[in-house]
Amino acid sequence: MSDVHVRLSGSHILQGVDLSVRRGGVTALLGRNGAGKTTTVKAILGLVPATGVVEFTGDDGRTERLSGRRTHEIVRRGIGYAPEDREVFAGLTVAENLTLAERRDAAHHQERVFELFPELKQRSKQLAGTLRAASSRWSRSRDCCSTTTSCC
Repeated sequence: MSDVHVRLSGSHILQGVDLSVRRGGVTALLGRNGAGKTTTVKAILGLVPATGVVEFTGDDGRTERLSGRRTHEIVRRGIGYAPEDREVFAGLTVAENLTLAERRDAAHHQERVFELFPELKQRSKQLAGTLRAASSRWSRSRDCCSTTTSCC
């Protein structure tokens, strides 16, 4: 990403952020509260309005611009976000959130999640934003879908 700016509620949150992530590497954003770590990730995923350039080089070696793409298109390229506060896409159903959390290269895990958390199956068509925010079962089920741990 280069020269990325984000303005939210009249505040200039990100001011000309440049960031490169090595292929196959892991990158950690460190900083104090309010430094813009979460906003940076949300800008990459298209979850907040941003200016500047965000690009991604896929497995085929082609570099493509992510700026202006919809979040679901970006996520399909293998770019993810595991929020510390267990955020969900409130306007999507439980099942849709679980689908987004699945790894691209992993087998379909939604049935296994529903076996482990049967009440989620009953609520699979419910909007995720209407679930209790403190639901540790919901949080754990999303974690389960987005990892290759033995729970799934």
